[in-house]
Amino acid sequence: HELVHGFDDEGRQFDGLGRLKDWWSRADAKAFEKRVSSSPEICSHLRELRKHLASIPEFSAGPLHDRLQQFAADLSLRPGDLFPALRLCITGRQQGADMFRTLELLGRDRVLRRIDLALTGL
Repeated sequence: HELVHGFDDEGRQFDGLGRLKDWWSRADAKAFEKRVSSSPEICSHLRELRKHLASIPEFSAGPLHDRLQQFAADLSLRPGDLFPALRLCITGRQQGADMFRTLELLGRDRVLRRIDLALTGL
């Protein structure tokens, strides 16, 4: 089920069957509001992270893990401050499969598009 949403190019607008329907749970929507929408600092970091992701030469789980860990360290952020917000932008869920493998499976273009969609209007 989660993998179906993992390939939804329109974020939370369409359910797993392609129907126009906001499929996020209330808890996930509330977490997005808390971790992303109401935090200008995290939104700014996610915009910078998007630029960083666009320039990573090898878009696979291992290098993504290493580069994103370093990105967080360079900003003096704990991964727990940034990665849950990224997961919400990418998958619409607070929890799920390994995030770095998910990024790899989705591919750079989809990941960047989802970040753009999640941050639109914020």
